[in-house]
Formats: sequence, C-alpha cells, structure tokens
Amino acid sequence: MLPRATGARASSLAYVSVGMTLLLLATSVGCDFLGLIVPAPASAPSWPTEVLPSRPPRPPSDGIYTETEPNDTFEDADVVAASGDVDLVGTLAGTGSAADIDIFRLPGGQAEDRVHVTVETITGSGVVVALLDARQRLLAYLDPMSRLNSPPEIDLILREPTDHFFVVVTSLFPMSWEIPYTVRFSLEPVAGRPLYRSQVLVLNFDGADDVRIGYRTSVAIPPFDVSLIDERLAGQTQIVAEHIVAMVREDFRGLGLAVYRSGDPAIPQGPRHTVHFGLYDERLLGLAENIDPYNSNPQQEAIVFTDSFALFSVFRPSAQQIAQTLANVASHEAGHLLGLRHTRDVHDIMDTTASARQMMVNQWFRSAQLHETVLPVGFQDSPALLAWTLGGQLVGPTAGKVFEAQMARLMDDPNDFHIPRELLSTCTCGQDHDEW
Repeated sequence: MLPRATGARASSLAYVSVGMTLLLLATSVGCDFLGLIVPAPASAPSWPTEVLPSRPPRPPSDGIYTETEPNDTFEDADVVAASGDVDLVGTLAGTGSAADIDIFRLPGGQAEDRVHVTVETITGSGVVVALLDARQRLLAYLDPMSRLNSPPEIDLILREPTDHFFVVVTSLFPMSWEIPYTVRFSLEPVAGRPLYRSQVLVLNFDGADDVRIGYRTSVAIPPFDVSLIDERLAGQTQIVAEHIVAMVREDFRGLGLAVYRSGDPAIPQGPRHTVHFGLYDERLLGLAENIDPYNSNPQQEAIVFTDSFALFSVFRPSAQQIAQTLANVASHEAGHLLGLRHTRDVHDIMDTTASARQMMVNQWFRSAQLHETVLPVGFQDSPALLAWTLGGQLVGPTAGKVFEAQMARLMDDPNDFHIPRELLSTCTCGQDHDEW
C-alpha cells in the first residue's frame, strides 16, 4: 500500500488500505468508451422542468418515465406513480466537472417482495445504479464496469418493508459528453422468503501457498511475524494473533458468522472465507477478492499485508494497538466479502477517511454515509446489511469501547498522517479486482 518506510512522517507515501479504513476499488473496466446502448425511447413524453412550485407525478407512457431536472437530491427526486414494471430513462449531463446525479422515487414494497433492476448505458461510462429504501439506506448496487464490484443485475428479496424506493443513477467519474441510460425496475409481490447465509471465517496466521486474489499473480504467504511490523514487538506474534481473533469476533458478535484461527481442529468442513496475514505490498494494506452482496459465494479470500504496517511503527504501537489496527483491516476486508462498501465515518469499520492514527483504535460496524467514490448520496447500514445476509443481530460495541475510541481520536499526535485519496480509485485496465 505504501512504500516500506520507518521513522519519518509517511504522509508523502502512496497507500491504499483495503482493511478497515481504505478499500480502494481499482476495478477493471476495459477502458473503452464506445458502444452506445439504448437511446431514450421516442415514445417518452417531454415534461417541463418546473411548471408548478411543486411538480406533480408525471403520468406513465407505456411504462416509461423520463427524468426531469432538477432531480439530484432526494427532495427533488422524480416521482414515479406506478409500481410493477417501469423503465426509467434519462441522460447524465456531460459537464466535464462533477458527475451528474439522477434520483427517482418509486412506490415501496413489503418484506418478501422481489425487486429486479438492470441498466443499459454506454460501455465504459462509469454509470452506476443504486437501490435505496425510504430511509436512504443502500439495498443493492450495480456497477456494469466491474463484475467483482457488483453482480450483473439486482435481484433482491426484501428483508424489511419500505414506504418507497429511491433509484439513484450517477457516474463514477465526470464525462465531457452526455450519457444516456435506461434503468429497468420491476417489483414482484410476495415472491419468496429471503435466504440467510451463515458463514465460517478463518483468520490464517500460518502461511499459505498459491494464494490468488482477483486477477493478481498467485503468491506464497509466509507465516505472520509481528516483528516485521515493529522489531520492538519481537516474540509477541502469538499474543497479537490471539488479540486479532478476539477483536474480529467482537466485531461480528451476534451474527451468523463463526470466526476461527487457522489450525483450530474445531473448524467445520465446508466452504469458508479466509483472511491471510502476511507479505508486503508497496501500495496496499489489504486486498479482498471482491464485493459480494448478500454473500452469494461462501468461499473467498482476502489478504492483510501485515509487513506494510511497518508504516505504523512511527507511533511506537503496543501489541494491543497493532492488533487493533490489523483487526480493523481484517474486519473491513471480511466486510467486503459479505457485500459491504466504503463509507466516510471514522468510527465505521468500512470507512476510508480516517487518519493513520485513527486506524489504530477500535472501529465498529454502524450506519454511515457512503463514500463519494461509491455514491455521492445515501447511507450504508452495515449492521442491517450484515443481519440480512448472515442472520442474527449485530451486538454493538460496549460503552467502554466507544468511549475509548472517541477519546483516542481526540489525541493530537504530531506523527499522524493521511492517505493520499487520489490513489484510491485507479483505472487498472485489464484487471478486475477490489483493492484497499
């Protein structure tokens, strides 16, 4: 993530943290911007932007609704009156600066209703589509440019009722030309019961051969050695590993996820997610195989590049502190394998905005604003999404842990540094993976 360094401030170093605090999504997109798919249908009527102080819902035309600006906030969302099968047609403005946002509001649904969403647009345009509930919480996400960042379509059984839906369409990066799109939305009442997929998570400190994440070259991972992070911690590898296991278990407490340490004879047979601890990467703290909404694939891997954490030796961390840092990153990576995305709240495990010093104190899964590289509006309710995925109910942090985290973030450490955010969203043509 960052070049190997000791001592001096690391603010000039390039780093990207897949672990708890930075999960760079460097996704492969075959970076071509050719191929127009689906112009706005000619049958769609054109409606004035503002004819009344408040716009009434537009009547349907063969199930087609055409966006009307301004519609870039939840308050100004285009109201779609009909439920069922609807085509949402629009164009993202090509300003060359900030990406346009189009928001539609549709009638809601009940638990066990089935929602299906697809999008057609210009290849390589970076268009993404998000489905949010009435509380502006992310339910599902479409990124056509990366099959490791999202499935090819949204096909979701609702876990909870919602008074209405928001469909948000935007681009991951601004364009200098207009981008037409058609989003197809359908709602099928009482289509089935949601599936909860309990999960085994193994934290591997013993090394492994032939580990391949995404399209990266396979690597051999040596056994974890905490002295490679800070030589002052020599001889405390097993203590740090035990702390990490306990901390990750605490992060997921109450959910249908069982956390084991590698070598434990109690690990059940069958699929499992594995987080490996070891190795150095010049620009990564961690790497996850993909973002897997609702845990559709129960056997995946991630790496926490422990040797890269030598960056944190500038803080002279204790065994407990370096364990907390590694546990935050491990839970962040596991969160991606369970479908979670980046947020911007330093208390949240999925955050990508915390300083290095803030990464060293306890974080927990919470409801937080989505990071703008995911979506410029809306929230991710990690406790709800994890419960909807794994079953159970997340037990929040104890008051003492919250207090400890809040106090630690108030400390003014002259050695603290921030990660260069421009390094967190690089188009790596020919690859398709999620990096942090």
